Amino acid sequence: SNLGLTVTISVAMAWLVWQLGFHPGIASFAGAVWILNFHGIGVAVLWASGRTSLLATLFAVCAACAFAAGRPVACGILTLLALLSKEEPLLLPVVFLVWMTIDSADARTPMRDGRKWAVAASTAAAVLYLAVRWKSGALTPFTAPDFYQYQPALIPINALHYTDRSLTLTVSLAILGALFVQRDRLHLTAHERSVVLKGLVWLVCGFALTIMIPV
Repeated sequence: SNLGLTVTISVAMAWLVWQLGFHPGIASFAGAVWILNFHGIGVAVLWASGRTSLLATLFAVCAACAFAAGRPVACGILTLLALLSKEEPLLLPVVFLVWMTIDSADARTPMRDGRKWAVAASTAAAVLYLAVRWKSGALTPFTAPDFYQYQPALIPINALHYTDRSLTLTVSLAILGALFVQRDRLHLTAHERSVVLKGLVWLVCGFALTIMIPV
């Protein structure tokens, strides 16, 4: 089942990239890059404990697809499902809010009123999750054992590890593409730069909650 989830996430990733305005071939390549990343994918597929991370990733990516399509109800439900799978996607509302701000500056991206409501629905889902978690007695930053307490001294080493895990393959492929693939132009368009910025926002917010704990 973990393998099936991994393939499904790859398809959802491709769908998201296509919704962000790229050619289907580029979208398919993006999904392939994610599934072939040698950092973490093997562990997520082989270990049963990786299922929660896979579910959280799947629902988070699908929530992003719903946001891009301007579907607030689906965005809120999928955000809640992602949070019920694992707590790392807690900053999804922040991601969508920043994405909407980026879109407002990108003339190529049509603004949909549904995206504003999608941010609101995602925020409501996060608030509901926090309320339920607080009442359930689950661990919080205030009640976690010492091992899981936030330790600012870990930020540099964790940032290095996270950068390696998430960007080594991507940057390597980008360099190879720049060297060996024929291109009509050498610069990114404004829309492409906005999508790269969205990816960086997703990356930073995805790691923000765990960057100060031992990993």
